[in-house]
Amino acid sequence: MTNEERLESIRGRCRIEAEGDVEHWIWTGGKSEGRYPRVWSPDFSRGGKMSAQHAMRAMWQLRMNSPVPDGFRVFKTCDVEGCISCCLCGTTKQWGKTATRLGSYKTVAAAAARARKARSQRKFSDAQILAIQASTDTGLVLAAQLGCWPSVISKARRGEYRVSSPFAGLGERRA
Repeated sequence: MTNEERLESIRGRCRIEAEGDVEHWIWTGGKSEGRYPRVWSPDFSRGGKMSAQHAMRAMWQLRMNSPVPDGFRVFKTCDVEGCISCCLCGTTKQWGKTATRLGSYKTVAAAAARARKARSQRKFSDAQILAIQASTDTGLVLAAQLGCWPSVISKARRGEYRVSSPFAGLGERRA
């Protein structure tokens, strides 16, 4: 099957809405848990191997007959819910500018906030880890108090974060 035939097959599973000279393909097929349209299509970044993938990524790869370049991402350029035809391949900076223009920057800002939180949750003092391990509070209560995810509390309680020994780094003394 050629790329054009695959695109027509995908188009056949969409509801077409025209807005001026722009044609929006509204996906009516299967979606992932995050409500993102998924299609069975060749993934050019894996040598053309067939796989279920994000519909916009598949559309871009089929149109360009090439994989998405490293350091780039495929993202929406319109604000029509479920549209898979209005997409662009660009840098994260371009994605952020487009998201701001479309008014979906809140999602981008939330993702950045989650990333900052994830980075910060790795920095516990020895005293905090010992306090977590000794606490009788639930993981949810401790997570809220410390501003981290409950899974971090679980890892601390299981001993996955090392506590420094007061003798660490002393090594062997020389006379």
